[in-house]
Amino acid sequence: MHPVETFELILALLATVVALHWVAARIGLPPSATLLVGGGALAFVPGLPSVTLDPELALVLFLPPLLMDGAYYTAFGRARRHLPGILSLAVGAVLFTTLAVGVVTHSLVPQLPWAACFALGAVVSPPDAIAARAVLQRVKLPRRLQALLEGESLLNDATGLVLRSTVGEFSGRAPIPSEPVGEVRPGQTVTITGECVRASADELRVVLTLAEGTAGYRAVVATDQPHDIGGHRLRFIPTPHVPHNWEAGLWFDETTSTLLAGDLFTHVGQCPAVTEADVVAPALDAEGVFHATGLNTNLAPTLEQLAQLEPTTLALMHGASYSGDGAAQLRALSDGYAAMVAAS
Repeated sequence: MHPVETFELILALLATVVALHWVAARIGLPPSATLLVGGGALAFVPGLPSVTLDPELALVLFLPPLLMDGAYYTAFGRARRHLPGILSLAVGAVLFTTLAVGVVTHSLVPQLPWAACFALGAVVSPPDAIAARAVLQRVKLPRRLQALLEGESLLNDATGLVLRSTVGEFSGRAPIPSEPVGEVRPGQTVTITGECVRASADELRVVLTLAEGTAGYRAVVATDQPHDIGGHRLRFIPTPHVPHNWEAGLWFDETTSTLLAGDLFTHVGQCPAVTEADVVAPALDAEGVFHATGLNTNLAPTLEQLAQLEPTTLALMHGASYSGDGAAQLRALSDGYAAMVAAS
């Protein structure tokens, strides 16, 4: 993305944050609720650019400010008095929830490895500190209960992070990423929003938060991060508008160098299950019939990105899967589409 476009996107998001916070103040809702709804609404806006965000950077950039914001208003005297209860919730409750979610997930999806089930439990078990404080501001609770909830919300993330890393280590494979963010698309799987917190004449603080969108609460597929599913390491590659829908994406199996190419190559008529012959010409013929591929500016860069994976197998949804130099086929497909555009 061009730097000017990035700057404009940031300004637009900040303006959206301020507007949503104003709406929350007008209708009497917690700002977190309106930000979450607004972030979900952005999921339906087509054409928003993708921003690659390193998972470790996201962990360092977003989590400490959020915890600092929550800790600023915590009464530490009461927190020390109720420390045993806080630890039982921050550690014990998170551990129990992780185990429960892992067991239920494995019972529903038996083919999913236990490590992945417990990792999912560790991801969803810690409640959010900002959300807890936003709710507590509008509810009158006994001081002891308020101290327990506020203190627990500040410590449970640490328990979740340790559990996620521990599950990865004991699974005998690569550690599970501590905060799986990866590809950040405004309004798709993860929406960057913010929380404007109590502006006054001498204070205006904007706290950026990550509001989960269509992928569910904190359960986000990390792009550019391989996912071990038991004998196969898969990586998700976002391909917006390629071949035809803005939320498009493909999976690449690093273990077998197989690109699950979906609708990139479509063949008409009968064909073998696997072929070593050219699959580009039949795909271009089918495109001439159906016009299903979006011939946009994303097409050539996306196909080149896929070619750089150097797949040896192209697994097609509609046609004969290809075995051979997949990179050459992808580049030839790109050239064919370029010729179509030039001829139109």
